[in-house]
Amino acid sequence: SLFTINLFATHIVGGSMTYEYLRKDTFRINLYIYIDCQNGSPSAIRDDRIANISYFDAVTNQFLENDQLTVLSEKNVSEVNYKCLKVPNACVKQFFFSYKKVINPGKNGVIVSFQRCCRNNTVSNITNPSTTGATFFVKIPPISTIEGNSSPEFKKLPPNFICNNAPLVFDQSAIDKDGDSLRYSIVIPFSGGTSLNSRPIPATNPPYGKILMKSPFNSKNMMNGSISLQIDPKTGVLKVTPDQTGQFVMAVLVEEFRNGQKIGEVFRDYQLNVIDCQFTVLANFEIFPINCNRQVNFLDKSLGDNIKYYWDFQNPTWDYENFGDYKVALIVKNNACNDTIYRTISIDKPDTISSNFSLSSNLGCDSLTIFIANQLNVDSFLWNFGDG
Repeated sequence: SLFTINLFATHIVGGSMTYEYLRKDTFRINLYIYIDCQNGSPSAIRDDRIANISYFDAVTNQFLENDQLTVLSEKNVSEVNYKCLKVPNACVKQFFFSYKKVINPGKNGVIVSFQRCCRNNTVSNITNPSTTGATFFVKIPPISTIEGNSSPEFKKLPPNFICNNAPLVFDQSAIDKDGDSLRYSIVIPFSGGTSLNSRPIPATNPPYGKILMKSPFNSKNMMNGSISLQIDPKTGVLKVTPDQTGQFVMAVLVEEFRNGQKIGEVFRDYQLNVIDCQFTVLANFEIFPINCNRQVNFLDKSLGDNIKYYWDFQNPTWDYENFGDYKVALIVKNNACNDTIYRTISIDKPDTISSNFSLSSNLGCDSLTIFIANQLNVDSFLWNFGDG
């Protein structure tokens, strides 16, 4: 099976909330809840077919009203995001709630909220996961900011599992019916509900706190990987090559801009389940550091038996004639399947300089020491730490 027997003591995998403008003071509210339907408690799954939605003034945070809804549809998250994979057993299900609601955003706006506890107790990157819940919410902006706006909607279901030591490229982008500009980022999700009150009715008043990350994980490192978890801020394409199995909670934030002004945001809270997969063949390679010359070394990390290569030697070195960006492809195949991976490398001129540094992830208040590591290829440099 995909997961070990006690992997999910609870069953909440993630969720999101969006809205659509229909006509004056009338909106369609959409709630998506993702649950583990293989190891989750049947009674808890049955309870999640009913959702309680709460409304709050977006400035005063005052509670306005509450609605109880019945699930509109159920859908299995079943897309396999890899080629040549011996597909394991998995069951992640999406519960979808959608309804029309008369809402007057007024001069303050309205926050629409849903809360549920708890997350799986084997989540690797947060503290006390078995007593940590989730809040999915969205803010309908006040009329003074924008009237008649609809939030972005994610285009695809999220991945139900990720393969360890295998590159993943996944489209996490959204569609905006108003044609607004969208910007993507990876953020820490929100907590909500408790083990003593797992389905708050109504939801607690905003503002909502973030879940507590477990060291060494943080907002810049949601999960370990030879290629770290990252998302293209313009396209919403998510990439990662994990190097550790486990469950990792994260969220994708989509910010919405019109005429250069931010008018709203939505997010998808989700648990990435990293497992050891079996491939008939898997294309993968790493690039050795390029030190001011045009010679590049490639390290083949492909998997499979009786592999044939598009390049006919396994760990090649290539001399590029010119400087610039190059898209490299590796195609591997055997009798069962074939797979291709693409990566872009940049060959810089010897006199090219770049400024970069890394920070330790510690946060504190009194006499805090921050370690800063130079990542420079220059002879001299000047630091300004911002405090005079």
